[in-house]
Amino acid sequence: MEGWVDEKVISKLTVFLLFSFWSYFAIAKYQVCAITINSSDEIEVFKEQLGTEDFDFVELVPLSVEDSRPNNIHWFTNACNQGYSCDILVISGHFGGLFFGEKHNYILPVDTMERHSCSNSCSGVLANVKEVFLFGCYTLANKSSRQRTPEQHVNVLVNEYHYARDMAETVVASIYLPFSSSFENQMRLIFPDQSSIYGFTELSPLGKDMRWPLRNYFEEVKKHYGSYKSFLDQKRPQAKNPLIYSTIRGAVSEVKGVGPNSNQFPHFQKMCHLYEQGVDQVSGMKMVNELMASGDAPQAYQAIKYFMSEKGPFTGESLSLFNKIKSNASFKNEFHVLYDQIGHRLPYVRIQFLNFLNYFEWVSGSFYERELKSNTLKMVSQPTSEGYDFAAALVYDEKIPVQTMGLSTDDFSPDFYQNIWSALILETLNVRDYLVHRRLMNTCLAKIREDPVVCYQVLKSLGHLKVNDSLVVNKMVEFLDIPHSGLIYYSIYGLAYSGVQADFVHVGIAQHFNHSDKWIRLQSIRAVGLLRSENPQVNKALVEVVQSSEDEEIIYEGLHSLHYMTPSVDAVRQVIFDRKLYEHPNEKIKALARSF
Repeated sequence: MEGWVDEKVISKLTVFLLFSFWSYFAIAKYQVCAITINSSDEIEVFKEQLGTEDFDFVELVPLSVEDSRPNNIHWFTNACNQGYSCDILVISGHFGGLFFGEKHNYILPVDTMERHSCSNSCSGVLANVKEVFLFGCYTLANKSSRQRTPEQHVNVLVNEYHYARDMAETVVASIYLPFSSSFENQMRLIFPDQSSIYGFTELSPLGKDMRWPLRNYFEEVKKHYGSYKSFLDQKRPQAKNPLIYSTIRGAVSEVKGVGPNSNQFPHFQKMCHLYEQGVDQVSGMKMVNELMASGDAPQAYQAIKYFMSEKGPFTGESLSLFNKIKSNASFKNEFHVLYDQIGHRLPYVRIQFLNFLNYFEWVSGSFYERELKSNTLKMVSQPTSEGYDFAAALVYDEKIPVQTMGLSTDDFSPDFYQNIWSALILETLNVRDYLVHRRLMNTCLAKIREDPVVCYQVLKSLGHLKVNDSLVVNKMVEFLDIPHSGLIYYSIYGLAYSGVQADFVHVGIAQHFNHSDKWIRLQSIRAVGLLRSENPQVNKALVEVVQSSEDEEIIYEGLHSLHYMTPSVDAVRQVIFDRKLYEHPNEKIKALARSF
């Protein structure tokens, strides 16, 4: 019996050891993490060349439509929390201070990675990676002399490589101007000291053009080391990789990570403190003051700017520290010198910096408004997509208070009003001058036959600009009676968002409650709700729609709009009771019905 027990124990031990042996080799596989924001060509070559025996592959970007909101950066935080352990990180995207693409709306700004690196809140992705491949232009650009002027460099990026103006200027500023870190240093500080970072100091090949050089690179690695796993196993942290240069070629570069706590860049440790989520106002302002006093503020410009926007306005001791910085003539002079060095070559960067100066009240109000207006008009004077991108970046990214510019019809030539970009630029800059609105309507009328899309955009923009000029509003109401579905739809949209409170407008919209086009019906129903119409005729007509329609969307939108209007509650309740909407299988309809 004892021998039998020993044999059983030995058998279990053998199984355990075998399991542990195979578990070790399963765990020992390298994990390749991909951030595919644009081209998938590069990661496909990695999969093809490395296989799955020694490598696991994970894609960090969730390519689902519902998550792809404009400028979505939340996906990266979600990826940080998934428990990955990345040994190799492959990032593919266009680059201009952030990674972006053409296929969806995901972006990855460098300062987002910086913040996560500083707070150690994404260690699985950033902190232990051995190799980082940055497939994008200028990902390792440094501050060095260039053959082109800054203006020429921006024009090349915008006209030949289709960069948005703000991103082109961000790239050029990181190369030419003496403030903020270079992209090379930013990348080095994000990743740990055992990592090799591969990227490009200039323009990089397109994804499809990277396939052959990458295959060549992996073949050379296999020739010298037997396999890529063997290469990684033998690799010494600080050893250079000459095979990258001999196979990829061009502007490819390799640098070594140093991590956020490196003594090579002492100012970065201070910058990190400003990026920490838990930093309080007082300790943050003390750090800003220390950076200013040590002469490191130009390098820490972006971090200071981030802290001020996230933690302000300041009170108590932090306000005293802020006032101390504000009143320091030496600090003010240093940043005025930097502002002068920008000149008028890079208007977007100039406005960014101007906003920074204004925050500390280092420029007068009149100077701020004058500079803001002149630099903005310089870029939007022509109605182009570039002008619109510039305006949108100022308003949505930089949160520039465009209303301080007081833009009016005098600031735009008659030739400006000609296409959809005219309307989009004026809408983005929130130009409320009624004469501008009239000129926009004239543009719509001029283009109504040859290019009705221009008219559609004009009507939308007029709504967002809260048009209230009687001549323009009357013309929009006239469009409601024209047998043209597009004009009817966008006129309703514009009138709804304008907030016009006039019975003839509300009645004109309500006449389309039973239009043959369902989308027009829905738009008109939503519009009277947005306008919170109190017109009895309109209210009664909408109750009748809810009573007679079999379309669930129409019923739901009807009840939803009635919530914001002033109908006879008894009449609405009677319809709900007669149709038993409080028991409707559609949960949204049932919930609305029970709320009356």
